Amino acid sequence: MGNTDRETGQTDHILAFFANGGIPPGALKYEVKLNQEKRDDIREKWRTIHGNAFGRQHDIAVFDSEVTWQELGANIDKLASPTLRMVSEARICMAFGVPPLIVYAYVGLLRATYSNLKEAWRGFWDHPMWPQFCEWREFFLYHLLTEFEEERDIRAERVRLFYDMSAVAAFQEDIDAVQARAEKAWRAGGMTRAEYRQALGQQPDANDNFYILPAGAVVVQAGAMPGTEAPPKQHQNGREKADATV
Repeated sequence: MGNTDRETGQTDHILAFFANGGIPPGALKYEVKLNQEKRDDIREKWRTIHGNAFGRQHDIAVFDSEVTWQELGANIDKLASPTLRMVSEARICMAFGVPPLIVYAYVGLLRATYSNLKEAWRGFWDHPMWPQFCEWREFFLYHLLTEFEEERDIRAERVRLFYDMSAVAAFQEDIDAVQARAEKAWRAGGMTRAEYRQALGQQPDANDNFYILPAGAVVVQAGAMPGTEAPPKQHQNGREKADATV
């Protein structure tokens, strides 16, 4: 409650400042003693000449030798106008769940980069857009789709409603990251060359269905323990005879 009152008071103060033509409040200091009637008369004349109601707030003031203008308020440069502007923009964007950068608000442009813009769009689609789309889908599924499909098929999940998000750039995986991951798997022997070419968006050749082995890798038969070797064989009388090991 206190924060709301403070924000409202700040907004009212700024509106009053500009409603007065940007003229800060001040006082006319007379070197002579004035009674109440004279004070009211001077105040009324000053408002008539320099008040905002008549559009003469920027008129020239003329003083005699017994009058001095004494400023009591702040000039526009002391109001921290950029900060006040950022607060207002940030609060509006916060209410709608929109990152300030994607609408090019001043508060978002202060630290804007292309990478930040990309992450801001991704965050916008993750929240609040995607939860909102999920809520709309539930509505369309049980209130609109029932006009075209049997409700029992919808309840049994034989007919469903989904969005095609293939054209949403924020949901697309980075092509460089996909290619780097595919190359890493290919060099580690985790995919065939045909699969690697498919990951790059290329058509595999007929001879691409093979793996490569990393340096230092050893091929063993299925079921054999890595590091074991078959006993050496010797030729004797045209026959192969394995050395017996005791």
